[in-house]
Amino acid sequence: MSSTARSAPPVGPGLLPLLARLRDRDGDVFTVPGAGLHVADPALAKAVLANAGGDFAEHSDFFATATGFLAPRQAQQRIAREARDLLAAYTAAHAADLPRLVGTHLAPGAAMPDAANRLLHEHLGPALLGPATAPAVRAVVAEVVTHAVLAGARQRRGRLRRALLRHRAYAALAAETTRRRADPAHDPADLLDVVALALPDGYDPADAVDVFLSLLFATVGSTGFLLSWTLYLVGRHPDQAGAPPAALVREALRLWPVAWLFGRPVARAHDLGPVRVEPGQTVHVCAYLAHRHPGHWPEPDGFRPDRWRDGPHGAFLPFGFGAHACTGAAVATGLAADVVALVLASYDVAVLDDGGQPQVGPALAPPPHRVRLTPRSGERR
Repeated sequence: MSSTARSAPPVGPGLLPLLARLRDRDGDVFTVPGAGLHVADPALAKAVLANAGGDFAEHSDFFATATGFLAPRQAQQRIAREARDLLAAYTAAHAADLPRLVGTHLAPGAAMPDAANRLLHEHLGPALLGPATAPAVRAVVAEVVTHAVLAGARQRRGRLRRALLRHRAYAALAAETTRRRADPAHDPADLLDVVALALPDGYDPADAVDVFLSLLFATVGSTGFLLSWTLYLVGRHPDQAGAPPAALVREALRLWPVAWLFGRPVARAHDLGPVRVEPGQTVHVCAYLAHRHPGHWPEPDGFRPDRWRDGPHGAFLPFGFGAHACTGAAVATGLAADVVALVLASYDVAVLDDGGQPQVGPALAPPPHRVRLTPRSGERR
């Protein structure tokens, strides 16, 4: 789960209301001063992301590197497929660990969303970097989680210290990538292997680090935010706690899509709804607004897990759409639903110290808050 939006509007608590006001005033295709064109209509959004006519430059949010995008496309597809399969196998094999992790990180209370991110890091850490990885490499990745993945972490750390951590992390992971590529015959044992072994000959190891860090942000950051959003909404709407966990997760993703803004550079002039777009512009697909479009969703701002009882919805695009949609969507939502199911089977959830405002950045994270888990007596309602 990731989102890249180049030339995006300034982030902050007032951004989402601003986008909603501009949509209400100007329609489903509107301009944000200084940040370009935004699309709120789900059908137009899917058309932009699918890019069937080649109107936009090929763009993969997930495979962005410092020099552009990881190429060739076959390498992207191999990494996406193998990462999904490895994570699916790992989560299935280690599902029995989840009750202990819930008890360690969430019960009887926890500071969110950080606790959800740390739960996912402990759970998925061996899938990211296997036990054969040098302890120093695992340690620097743990620092990256603390100082770059957690919501608001970058604002709590000075620019120089962030730059030093970035330098150490890239040096350690690039060296580890080079070491693993020296033995290309082995099957991938973790996600760093998946990336390292898929790189074409002559590729800069730093590009592998960029993609690995995207995997880290997706598995620990975005999936942790999704888990936290779901428990946050259940805590604020306890009457909905009996809904199927998968429906709770989908409804949380609808209201608060973690990957909420997708930027697509225009490759050739064409009409986008009522607007003419030209090369050099970037169109931003806003999943947050598409998921609350009143023409596609009854009670669009309400938390209604029951809306998912009839299956998928055509205006739902929390993982993108088309050829570059996130292939790990089912693994992420399934893992979040598994944790939610464990929590709700044993606890009532309450939200305390609610900060009130979502944390808006490249990812859409919940407000800082605490959850309290109170053990239930008897069977789940």
